[in-house]
Amino acid sequence: MGKYAIVALEMNSAIGTELPLRSAYVETDGVIVPMRYLLSSDPYEDDTGRTHMTSFYLMPTYLMTRNATLKADFRGSRRDFSVMTFSPGYLDPSAPAFVRLDEYAIPMEPDMKVVTEVLMREYPAYFS
Repeated sequence: MGKYAIVALEMNSAIGTELPLRSAYVETDGVIVPMRYLLSSDPYEDDTGRTHMTSFYLMPTYLMTRNATLKADFRGSRRDFSVMTFSPGYLDPSAPAFVRLDEYAIPMEPDMKVVTEVLMREYPAYFS
């Protein structure tokens, strides 16, 4: 997958017009690295009136080995919403070696056929 990971962001909001997200990105050392948007599920409203939606992105794996924060901007006025943080010790020792050990990995262009196959295999509920 060109040293990218698929990230599924499951977001919800009491204000339905905030979804889908405007953008998702990783901030590290003051630099913003946009994540590559793939697709989103159809939004749905739960019993409480909250709108839910899952969006899929590609994120360079090297960012998981840095002091970095995954953030999102909603369509409304909510910006710079912190989703999760990474650090050099974030990855589990059982993570693939190419992710853990290749600290200076430069991502390549992902093979979108492979990305599609992984999405369908790992997230079948969204692609049936």
